[in-house]
Amino acid sequence: MNLVEQIKNQLTEGVLGHLSSLIGASEGETRSAVGAAVPAVLAALSNLVSSGSGAQKLASALGHFETGSVGHAGRMLSEHPAAVLEQGNGILNSLFSSGAVSGIVGALSRFAGIGSGSGQKLLGYLMPLVLGAIAGRFTGKGVNPQGLAGLFAEQKANIANALPSGFSLANVPGAASTREAARMVEEAARPAADTVWKWLIPALAVIALGALLLWYFFGRTATPTTPITSAISSSKDTTAISPSKVGDFAQVSTDLTGTFKSLTESLTSIKDAASAETAVPKLRELDGKLDGLKALVDKLPDADRGKVADVIKASFGKVEDQFAKLL
Repeated sequence: MNLVEQIKNQLTEGVLGHLSSLIGASEGETRSAVGAAVPAVLAALSNLVSSGSGAQKLASALGHFETGSVGHAGRMLSEHPAAVLEQGNGILNSLFSSGAVSGIVGALSRFAGIGSGSGQKLLGYLMPLVLGAIAGRFTGKGVNPQGLAGLFAEQKANIANALPSGFSLANVPGAASTREAARMVEEAARPAADTVWKWLIPALAVIALGALLLWYFFGRTATPTTPITSAISSSKDTTAISPSKVGDFAQVSTDLTGTFKSLTESLTSIKDAASAETAVPKLRELDGKLDGLKALVDKLPDADRGKVADVIKASFGKVEDQFAKLL
């Protein structure tokens, strides 16, 4: 779950309205400032837990929070605003240097057009909310430095992507690197995505041809996805089926069942990028066999074609289920 969105979802219009009156800013300015402040604070905390002592410091601070206290934001701000602010300022001073806090406040002031005093108060009111959300991630288990490091590593891209355009953390020690880290994660993911697409196209081609056969037999009520099939038509082996089998329902039925079974097994064998690459030739071969079988089915008597429809329907469901699991 996206930690930034989890926190922001608790800041309803009513909470934002009350918060704006507490910090002395308009609702629009407050909304804009909150949108930048939440990921900014999380970015600073991410930098904090990158060191063992910083992670231990945050773990100790989280020990004072009830898990799930993020859900009580509106009530706490309404009933005990002074206590929330005092607690939040205490957290800020215990976790961050004065330079880091003033850097975030200055960035918020420039971005949202609010005074530095309003920005300081906003951070104070938000800190208990942010730490309550983090504490909630450890419900039923103890908070420790290793767990915090893992959480922020998992959320780093979400935090960086939530920083609004035009908002800069360049003057906040350590926090400015968060957006760069997200860019590196994105670039690292691209080769894996490219690898998956190489086997996904032939797999989709087989699925598409199976769907095309179903469409052919069951009233043509669905739109066939023939463009996917044609995208790799140059690789089809339509000579895989012997001409002597033309008009033989029993043989066509056996070949169809065997082809769909092989497809299911090929999809089941894919566990990672390497096994996906290995499966590509087989997927292309099966695509060619299905294409050849369709041509043979067209030559069967009407009565036999109806029987073939039942064979396809029975086999194709297993393929769809396995493909869904794989994705």
